[in-house]
Amino acid sequence: MEGWETVKVCGNNNQALATAIKKTWDSWETRRPQRERELSRVGFRLLLGGQPVSLSLLADSPGRPPGEVKTELVRMAGEGRCTLSETDDLTGIMGLSVVPAPHQLSLGGKRFFTWCALDAAAIPAALNTDATVRSFLADERREITLHFRDGKWIPENIWIQLTEPEEGTRLCSGT
Repeated sequence: MEGWETVKVCGNNNQALATAIKKTWDSWETRRPQRERELSRVGFRLLLGGQPVSLSLLADSPGRPPGEVKTELVRMAGEGRCTLSETDDLTGIMGLSVVPAPHQLSLGGKRFFTWCALDAAAIPAALNTDATVRSFLADERREITLHFRDGKWIPENIWIQLTEPEEGTRLCSGT
């Protein structure tokens, strides 16, 4: 995939992580339709309330008809770019979820989940906030905890390796 690079980030190298995430995100973001980008940003902001977001609330914010917003969300869900409840409430978008997913994220006293390890590191960095991530090492199923202060992860004896995902991978499938 264009714009992806493999990078290893060790302990205190928050700048390398931030640079790699930003480069990758910018490359991907510019290829998405403007309407999807707008809906994603609004949905993400509203999900930070800690609850599923109703279709009517989503439609109010970008000022689009609810039917149009629903069509866009259903398309995005079909492509693995968001998750919806049985009643079409938004439950996850841009890596942030209010229903159980692979990685647990605590922000502002609220419990969220993320779809992948990159989301778990990128969301606190993008929001420049304090956070705690609970996850598992894939090989060992051993729990790890990461702490972020002002969007920077507090170094521990760990490293993160970002690699190019498979083309066509559902974003909400978890890694």
